[in-house]
Amino acid sequence: MIKTILKKADVSRRHFNYLLNGDRNATASTAKRIARATDSPKEIWVFGTSRQRKLALKKFLAQEGQK
Repeated sequence: MIKTILKKADVSRRHFNYLLNGDRNATASTAKRIARATDSPKEIWVFGTSRQRKLALKKFLAQEGQK
């Protein structure tokens, strides 16, 4: 599932991990692509904390698992 997100968002695994762990903030265009791929608000990927980003990803993965 993560590979699908990365492919849809056109983001490398390394960069996504930097974003997820709060080591980097996403640019507006990257945030928009990740938000679309994970059905989450783009603001989380630009301004959110590592915890908020991980919760958004966890919520998305849980929703996808129920389909």
